[in-house]
Formats: sequence, structure tokens, C-alpha cells
Amino acid sequence: MNEKNLSYYKEFPNNWLVIKESDSLFKIIAGFYDDPIMGKDGYVNKSFCKLNSGIKSYCVINDHYEFKGVCGSIYICYKESYGCSAVMVDKVSRLKNYNILMNISEVDFELRGLYNDHQ
Repeated sequence: MNEKNLSYYKEFPNNWLVIKESDSLFKIIAGFYDDPIMGKDGYVNKSFCKLNSGIKSYCVINDHYEFKGVCGSIYICYKESYGCSAVMVDKVSRLKNYNILMNISEVDFELRGLYNDHQ
């Protein structure tokens, strides 16, 4: 896929984790949540969880990471929000065959050297 044709969009997860699928493939699992809103059938919860396509590159900017995904998304992930939220539990439990990086230090260690444009 030609990178000139990719339309990058930004994601701002409330919580996030990095999973290691292989020595060269890492992915973001991200939890998003909003306050419930009133719908015609009562309150609607707009919380959800996403697994990105894989980390293509990343950089560290002060208090957050910017991860560029293989399929074009950019995840803005704040260091202080690293961890699993309630909306992520089900998806995380289904990823038990993968290595979930437990903290920011482990993320820094595992990703350092794998990608060229980190700071």
C-alpha cells in the first residue's frame, strides 16, 4: 500500500495496553469510554475497545506516545493512562496467548530499537 494514499486519523484512548504478538509485531489495545447518554430505550453506553492493526512506528512526546498504525491510524496514548479498564477486560482475556506488556518501562524497552523514528 502506498503511504501517500493513507488517510491518517487520530485516536485518543482513555486506557491502553501494548501486546506483543511476535518479536516484530506489537499492537495497541485501546479502551474508549464516554458518560452514558439517554437513548429511546434508556441509557446507552458508548464505551468500546479496539485492537489496532499493528504498530508501524512511534515517537515519544513529553507525556505521551504517538503510535502510527499499519492501516493508517495514529494513537495518541498518554503514559499515565497505561493499563486495562473495565471495557477492555473481555478483549484482553481473549488475548491470553500474547504477551501483554505490563508497564511503561517494558513498553520502552521492547519498542526501543525496533522502530526508527522514536525519540
